[in-house]
Formats: sequence, C-alpha cells, structure tokens
Amino acid sequence: MKVIAVAATLTLAVIPAGAVQAATPPGVIVTTNGVAGMEQSVGVLSVGQTSGSVNLTAVQGQDTEQLTVRINRVGVGQVRWTPPTSGTWTISAEGGSLKPITTTTTAMPTTTQVAVPTNPTRYRYTPIIATITPGDQWAGSSARDITGKVIFREVVRGVIGEAEVRIDSDGTPMARLEWAPPGQATYAVTGEFVPAADARSGSPVFAPSTSDLAYFTTSLDPKRVELLMPQTIRVGDPAYVIVHVDDDRQGRVSLKVDGRRMSLDKTVERDLVKFPWVPANPGVADVQVVFHEVGVEASSSQTDQNGIREYIERLTLSNVVEQTVEVLDRLPANPISVSPVVKGVVGTPWQDDSVVDYAAGTRVRLVSSTGNGAPVVFATTGSCVIGGNTLYLPPAGGGCTVQFSAPGGAGFDNDDARVLVSASVQLPSGTAAPQSSAGG
Repeated sequence: MKVIAVAATLTLAVIPAGAVQAATPPGVIVTTNGVAGMEQSVGVLSVGQTSGSVNLTAVQGQDTEQLTVRINRVGVGQVRWTPPTSGTWTISAEGGSLKPITTTTTAMPTTTQVAVPTNPTRYRYTPIIATITPGDQWAGSSARDITGKVIFREVVRGVIGEAEVRIDSDGTPMARLEWAPPGQATYAVTGEFVPAADARSGSPVFAPSTSDLAYFTTSLDPKRVELLMPQTIRVGDPAYVIVHVDDDRQGRVSLKVDGRRMSLDKTVERDLVKFPWVPANPGVADVQVVFHEVGVEASSSQTDQNGIREYIERLTLSNVVEQTVEVLDRLPANPISVSPVVKGVVGTPWQDDSVVDYAAGTRVRLVSSTGNGAPVVFATTGSCVIGGNTLYLPPAGGGCTVQFSAPGGAGFDNDDARVLVSASVQLPSGTAAPQSSAGG
C-alpha cells in the first residue's frame, strides 16, 4: 500500500480568487498547473446549465490546442488535456463567454545515459553514445519527440565534442560522438542533454539532464570489436548493449547474458549493432558478444550417435568480447505527497486506492509535493473539478476519482495514485474533518 504523505509545498493556483463563489452562468474555467506531456483535467463550472458543451482554446505562442467540454446535469464538465510543451498557456472559451485563465506547465524531466567502450584503444576513434529517456517512460510522453543535442565532457579535458540527438530505428533518442582518446589512461566522460525549443511555442518540451560519470581505460592493442555499456544499469529499466565493429567489417553479432542467449543474432549496420536489454535481477551479470564475420569464421557439422546434428563454429578470439557489469536495483517511485485541507483543518493524508467522504459542495485544498520537486499533475473523472490546488465537490452530491501523477527523474521513477472522493448530501455543509478509509 502506498501512503500519500503530508506535503510541504502547495501547487500553484490558476483560478482567480473568488471566481467559484460567484460561479453563475456562463460560469468559469478551472484547471491546475502541470507537466508537458502529462495528462491533466480542464473543467468548466456552469451553475444552472444542465447540458450542452463549451469549446475551449489553449494558446501559447503559435501553438494552439482545441478542447471541447461537455456539461452534465449538475453544471459541471471536464476534459483531459495533455499540454504539448512547457510554459504559460492561456485557456479561453469560444466567443469570450468565459473569463480566460492561465496555467503553467513545466518541462518533462529526462534522464541521460552515456554508453562508453569497455575495451577501447588509445589514439583510435571510438563511439561514445548518449541515450535520453523521458521521465514518464512507462506513461504517455513519447521519446520520439525528444530533440536537441548532447555536449560530451571529459573531467580533465573539458568539452570533447557535441552531437545532435537523432531518433534510432527503434525510436530511441541517441547522440553519437566519435572521439580518439589521447593516450593510454583512464577517462571519465559525461553527456549533457540540451533540449531544443518547440518550433511553434518557443518553449522546450523536455528538461535538460546530465549523465553520471562513465569511466573507461584505454589499451595499446587495437580491437576489432568494442562493447559499449551504459554507466548505470537498473532492474526493470531498458538498457542497450551496443557493439561497435571496426573497419566496416560485415557479419552478425550474437549476445549472451550469464550464458543465456538474449536475442536472435543481428546484422551489423553501419558499424553498430544495438540490443535492448531489460535486466530482471540485481547483481553482477556476465555479458558476452560474438562477432561472426562474413568470410572469416568457418563452420562445420557433425552428427552424434543419437542422430542429432551439431554445428561447430571456429571463432577468432578477437571477435569475442566479454564483460561483467553490475545491475542495480530499480529506482524508487517518485513519492507523491497529497494532504487535504478543509476550512484550515488538515485532514488525514490520502492513501492510494482509498475512499474519502466529504459534504456536498465542500472545497478541499490539496497540499502536494514530490520527491524530485516536479509538480503533482491532477486529473479527475466524475462530477468534481480541480482549479489550482482546490478540489470543488458538486453541491448536488455525487463524487469523482482523483488521479495524481508525478514524472520520474533525479533518482526517481515515475509514479501515480488515485483516490475515490464521495460528495454526500447527508453530511452537514462545511464538514471540516473528512472520513478516510484506506484501500488496497
């Protein structure tokens, strides 16, 4: 069971003070601040309206989003919206029937990983490859939308180059730098992702990030095959085993981890082969790659006494690379803190999958924070709406599901939770202390 603990900071309000108290037709627009690429709710309160819809437009720079909100029988309507970029958005109604509001979205956090060769040679160019992952890699934001560049630095020599982020054939954002280590030594390299601004809004979608230090030591002897591994590998997170083949040699590459074949052999394309790998267990793993070079490796077959044919392949030892790597445990989920406040009284902290009950018409201020400082993104389903950091329950009773999400990044994985909120007409108006029951 995940506990939604008491928070230390507030989400920013994006609804004018007193607007809901004066909510008469045509009503008001409400929403919260959020994160680019993460879904949030946009609502309309229209007391006295029992049907129909309201067309809204969200604008930032030259970026325009069209939203349609359908009004229910109690004068409440809402729609899910995913802000495509960071920055300040202005949301207004068609024909100016509702007072416009503004909402601020922050850039989606990212994580940058640098894969360095485990067996490089001095004075010879070798690839250093950075991959960028969005903070909600298991949620909605698409890595294919990541654009920008990566600046590579060596701790002693400073900037050693930069490379544009390109989307690989499998949708992975990667930046590749060719660098010749200037001598036999141990080097430490980082990659700094610098996001590009969205062409229409002028604001970035993704936040910058810098990788951990990645170390490698050069040798004297040239290598035909180089194994590139990320500096940090975690359980459950996609990692890539990258094989670099020297001098444009042709062939195929096989991969084994702890003696188990992890994939079908892959053909070398433009001197690289990339294998996705999602480790299942923490600890030390033995990674072995074999380059089967066309025209060099020979094979023969023989049949044993049981009639089973075996294929025997003679391998060149320089085409076999083996490396032990440490697999770390998965990152902790980004802790989401949400605590309800009614008329100045702090209620029981919300718990994931719990049910809470308030009087119909209650306004619940939500005090929220996350472990990495990213905003909590709220979305509702039902007859409640959220404006700024306040949840407005319908006066006629009913209820809703409140979902809150937080992106990963800065040492955390993304996380989400949800609470079922009941607005009961049997409770006295102005109830200050909600009844809370923990669920699953």
